[in-house]
Amino acid sequence: MTEGKYGPLRAYLELAAVRSDSAIELDFSFIDELVGGLPSTARTNPGWWANNSHVQAKAWRDADWHVESRNLRQERIRFARGRIGGTYAQRTQT
Repeated sequence: MTEGKYGPLRAYLELAAVRSDSAIELDFSFIDELVGGLPSTARTNPGWWANNSHVQAKAWRDADWHVESRNLRQERIRFARGRIGGTYAQRTQT
């Protein structure tokens, strides 16, 4: 499923999983192209990249990835396989 603005990012990460990538590092310009532009807060607020329940995080979390590290100065994000973060209710679902 690739609905919404961040659906293309989710789809890209799902393909990386098929290739058996365990981690992937992307620069903001690449993500910009995938999603049709990142908001300015993605470049200035580290919390935008939190593994929480916001729409952008839902895209990578639904693809079974999480943000492992971020470097706003260099505009790079490292995703790793596996879900981390989200709401308490989401983390405790079985």
